Amino acid sequence: CPRKAKQSAEVKAKNEALAKKYGVQGFPTVFLTDENGKPFAKTGYQRGGVKPYLAHLEKALKQKGLN
Repeated sequence: CPRKAKQSAEVKAKNEALAKKYGVQGFPTVFLTDENGKPFAKTGYQRGGVKPYLAHLEKALKQKGLN
Protein backbone atom coordinates (compact mmCIF):
# COMPACT_ATOMS: atom_id res chain seq x y z
CA CYS A 1 0.00 0.00 0.00
CA PRO A 2 1.50 3.36 -0.95
CA ARG A 3 0.38 4.86 2.34
CA LYS A 4 2.53 2.43 4.34
CA ALA A 5 5.65 2.37 2.17
CA LYS A 6 8.22 5.11 2.59
CA GLN A 7 8.19 7.38 -0.45
CA SER A 8 10.14 10.41 -1.55
CA ALA A 9 8.26 13.70 -1.62
CA GLU A 10 8.35 13.59 -5.43
CA VAL A 11 6.80 10.12 -5.64
CA LYS A 12 4.24 10.99 -3.00
CA ALA A 13 3.20 14.12 -4.94
CA LYS A 14 2.88 12.13 -8.20
CA ASN A 15 0.78 9.45 -6.47
CA GLU A 16 -1.48 12.06 -4.88
CA ALA A 17 -1.97 13.79 -8.25
CA LEU A 18 -2.88 10.50 -9.94
CA ALA A 19 -5.24 9.54 -7.13
CA LYS A 20 -7.00 12.89 -7.46
CA LYS A 21 -7.10 12.73 -11.27
CA TYR A 22 -8.64 9.25 -11.32
CA GLY A 23 -10.78 9.47 -8.19
CA VAL A 24 -8.91 6.83 -6.20
CA GLN A 25 -10.44 6.54 -2.76
CA GLY A 26 -8.80 3.37 -1.48
CA PHE A 27 -6.23 0.71 -2.16
CA PRO A 28 -5.90 -1.44 -4.11
CA THR A 29 -7.42 0.37 -7.07
CA VAL A 30 -6.91 -1.16 -10.51
CA PHE A 31 -7.69 0.56 -13.80
CA LEU A 32 -7.99 -1.17 -17.15
CA THR A 33 -7.05 1.24 -19.93
CA ASP A 34 -7.28 1.34 -23.68
CA GLU A 35 -4.23 1.67 -25.92
CA ASN A 36 -4.20 5.44 -25.31
CA GLY A 37 -4.16 5.07 -21.53
CA LYS A 38 -7.80 6.10 -21.12
CA PRO A 39 -9.44 4.08 -18.30
CA PHE A 40 -12.50 2.06 -19.25
CA ALA A 41 -12.87 0.01 -16.08
CA LYS A 42 -12.04 0.54 -12.41
CA THR A 43 -11.90 -2.22 -9.86
CA GLY A 44 -10.18 -3.22 -6.67
CA TYR A 45 -10.05 -6.14 -4.32
CA GLN A 46 -12.23 -9.11 -5.22
CA ARG A 47 -12.86 -11.99 -2.84
CA GLY A 48 -12.14 -15.56 -3.80
CA GLY A 49 -8.60 -15.56 -5.09
CA VAL A 50 -7.06 -15.59 -8.52
CA LYS A 51 -9.69 -17.43 -10.61
CA PRO A 52 -12.64 -15.21 -9.64
CA TYR A 53 -10.50 -12.09 -10.03
CA LEU A 54 -9.40 -13.11 -13.52
CA ALA A 55 -13.03 -13.83 -14.41
CA HIS A 56 -13.93 -10.36 -13.13
CA LEU A 57 -11.25 -8.77 -15.33
CA GLU A 58 -12.32 -10.90 -18.29
CA LYS A 59 -15.87 -9.60 -17.92
CA ALA A 60 -14.64 -6.00 -18.00
CA LEU A 61 -12.60 -6.71 -21.13
CA LYS A 62 -15.59 -8.32 -22.86
CA GLN A 63 -17.79 -5.35 -21.99
CA LYS A 64 -15.24 -3.13 -23.71
CA GLY A 65 -15.07 -5.52 -26.67
CA LEU A 66 -11.39 -6.30 -26.13
CA ASN A 67 -11.65 -10.01 -25.53
